[in-house]
Order: sequence, then C-alpha cells, then structure tokens
Amino acid sequence: MVVSDLHVGSQFGIMPEVGVVENIVTGEEEEIKPNKGQEYLLERWNAMLDTVGRVDFCVVNGDCCDGPQKKSDGLYLRTTNLDAQVSWASSLLKQIKTKVFYVTLGSRYHIQEQQPLDRLVAEKIGAKKYGMDILQHLKDEDVRIHYCHYVGGTRSVWMYATSPIARDLVLLKLNEDVKRYGKVKLCVRSHRHWLVGSFFSRQIGIVTPGWQLTTPHWKRFGGITPPDIGWVTINVEDNGKVNLDWSAEYAQPICVFTSD
Repeated sequence: MVVSDLHVGSQFGIMPEVGVVENIVTGEEEEIKPNKGQEYLLERWNAMLDTVGRVDFCVVNGDCCDGPQKKSDGLYLRTTNLDAQVSWASSLLKQIKTKVFYVTLGSRYHIQEQQPLDRLVAEKIGAKKYGMDILQHLKDEDVRIHYCHYVGGTRSVWMYATSPIARDLVLLKLNEDVKRYGKVKLCVRSHRHWLVGSFFSRQIGIVTPGWQLTTPHWKRFGGITPPDIGWVTINVEDNGKVNLDWSAEYAQPICVFTSD
C-alpha cells in the first residue's frame, strides 16, 4: 500500500479529528478542530482504512507535513508548530494496520533539510527503512519496486502527465544492471497529487494521489485540474504478476458562477 502527500499542518491538508498543540511556556494544550475541507479528507481517510484493512507493508512516499511555509509566512497553516505537525501526521499513519512502514524523503521546501520532518515521522511510527528513495525486492516473487517522492513536471510548456513517469521507467531500464537497480517492475512516484499511470508489457509506472485539497499556490500559478485524493494498493502474485488497485477522486467540485 502507498500513501503520500498528507501535507499535515496545511489548511488544505488532512489532520486528525483533534489536533493538539502544546504551549511551550505554560505547558497548556490547545485543541484545533478540522475545517470543512479537512472533515471531507478525514471521511476519505476513514473510508480507506475500512476498505484496505490490514496490509503487509505501507510506503509513505514523502511530504507527510507541510512545514513552515516560508514563502507565505505560514499564512495557510493550521499550525506553524512543526512538532505538532509531526505528531499529527504520525497519529494518522498509525491508524493504518500494517506489518511494516517504509518512508521516503519528500520535498525540501516542505520537510526541511537539516532535520527532515519526514524522518521524524518515520521514527515516530517505527518505520523499518527511511531514505531519499527505496528499492524494495520481494525475493519470493522476484519483483523489484522503486519508490521515490519526486517526479518531474512543468507548467511552462504543454506535456503529457504520463511523460515524467515514463521517463523514469526508461532510466530504470537503462540502469537495470544488478549492480545498480536490477530489473524494476514497478516504479512509484508522488509529488504531483494526481493519479497517473504508464503501463508497458514489462514495466509499470504510477504517480500516486495525495491528501491535500486545491491550494492558493496551485491556483495562483494557473492550476486548473483539481488534485486527486486517495491511495494505491499493490498486490503481487506468487508468479510475480503485479496488480494495482486504487481509489482517487477530485478533491473538490469545480466552482461554477451563474448569473441571470
């Protein structure tokens, strides 16, 4: 199973039913409740928990927290307290019933460089492995899966949404020597907040949906397509066949203005 881009701390990202922030001076705890958009995200999150049940592993593919939001001076955050963001994200992820967690490093802007928030979340949930990317080898089925948060994209020129993930598949194919990646069958990326797939006879690439609604940043730079909210499950059969299942829906309806 793969979840990504929770962006906990953002006004537009998922958060627990009650978020607690501690006053470092008085020791008092302040409770913060979800807004309407976050209530919707929580409904989708709980639906995921019910649908998926128990899984063998869960990969958290980056950007667990939204970070300090330096460019907006924290304007669009529910809390600028990074300890609280880590705690909230960890509490959500612990709800997933899994044998083991793996966590990849998200965007430097959100998770920070010196002490990455994703790493702190990984420690809190007891992740087995944390890194900039993760190469998983399911030895019994001889299937290799490569996880990394970042996938390219641009708004300056027209390009197909499948092009960046297809590019990564080609690069993995060029580097399939056993001393490098080996033969990777499934390539998993995130970051774009859309569910996108690129499928070939011997390779599959997928970009996962996220858990953040449309943001002012996306609107400001001409974003039209709403993000997808959801998750991806990975089923590997004994013969090495990889089956993917997913749930993704538009984060919110498109607003229509009508007049007489």
